[in-house]
Amino acid sequence: MFRYVVIAVGIVTCLIVSGLTLSFFWLVEESDDSIDKTLVESSNAEVVENPTSVSDTALLTLKKYSLADLMEVIDIVAQVITPAPLDQLAAVGGSFSAEPLTTSGVVAWTNARRIEMNLPALAESTKLNEVARLRLEDMFNNQYFAHTSPSGVGVSQVSSNSGYDFIVVGENLALGGFSDDEAVVDAWMNSSGHKANILARRYKEIGVAVREGEYKGKTARMAVQIFGTPLDTCVVPSENKKQQVLANKQKIVALGTQLTSLQNKIDSLNALDASTRRQEVRSFNRLAIEHNNLLEVTQATILEYNRQVQSFNSCAKSI
Repeated sequence: MFRYVVIAVGIVTCLIVSGLTLSFFWLVEESDDSIDKTLVESSNAEVVENPTSVSDTALLTLKKYSLADLMEVIDIVAQVITPAPLDQLAAVGGSFSAEPLTTSGVVAWTNARRIEMNLPALAESTKLNEVARLRLEDMFNNQYFAHTSPSGVGVSQVSSNSGYDFIVVGENLALGGFSDDEAVVDAWMNSSGHKANILARRYKEIGVAVREGEYKGKTARMAVQIFGTPLDTCVVPSENKKQQVLANKQKIVALGTQLTSLQNKIDSLNALDASTRRQEVRSFNRLAIEHNNLLEVTQATILEYNRQVQSFNSCAKSI
């Protein structure tokens, strides 16, 4: 009896296991079908446009504020300041001190006098040193003592020929028997015109040349002091920005003309032209977005350019 019971239990267990196995494969198959079906549906689904995409029902509003005017850059007229040469040759005796004049010493004493007056020191310029040297050599070689050579060349032309483009340039000349560098600077400081050059706020740089040599039959010491403010001291406004603004303005006008034409066309369409109207509205709105964005970009560019112009003009006026 017990044997039959065991056989029955075994048969039932087999049936249960078989049923579970069949159920499992059925579920897997159905699951795979569901996945495949989802993938197919997904691949065939219509792409939904971004909700912020261009509308084809209502016209966008055009921005119509006026663009700011471009400011004008003031013209810089190069200045040349040349007080009458300081000629003390008549006071020269028969001998000089053993201490020679030096470029570095004249620069140092010049800056010392400026600092005493709470003025910034001048930066020594290689180019202005060369201008000073050329001027000094020309005066000794051609035996003249003046701001303009017998051939009509002065500090302005020599500076330009030496590659020094300037807003303002000044020249102090001294001829005599100066005992040392300080004595040269003090002689200039005792002359109102030369002192004004030494203490001028308009200058940023300095160049010096000194030499002892033969002048008009006498041994003399000559000193040339060149002051300058280079042209690039004041940052010139971006020409590229200005040209971009002018080009943008033309494009804004052209877009405005196109938009007016499209709006007139849309207004003329009747209710039966719904499909055509949607297409034209979409075209209008695309141009409207371009127009509005360009207007904002151009206004921002104008403001930046005008800020540069204000900075340049303020700098130029202060020199």
